[in-house]
Amino acid sequence: MKRVVIFASGSGSNAENLIRFFQNSDDASVIQVLTNNPHAKVLERCKKLNVSALSFNKIAFTETEDVLNILKASRPDLIVLGWFSLEISERTF
Repeated sequence: MKRVVIFASGSGSNAENLIRFFQNSDDASVIQVLTNNPHAKVLERCKKLNVSALSFNKIAFTETEDVLNILKASRPDLIVLGWFSLEISERTF
């Protein structure tokens, strides 16, 4: 089974649709959602769907390896950007 991590910044409707789509799948599972917005509604949606969700600040994303370490611990096979509002570059990871 493929392990999927979603990056989201807003309401989380796309993340919720992906989580629900793969809930009963043998092919993939959304194991975690990460957001740079501590007030994003995606956090509430994940709580209702029993999916791990964490928020982080821009420094944790761009200047430290905090987010990278979270990803390494999660061991995702696929990372999905669902309306994620921070720029990702080679420097990020």
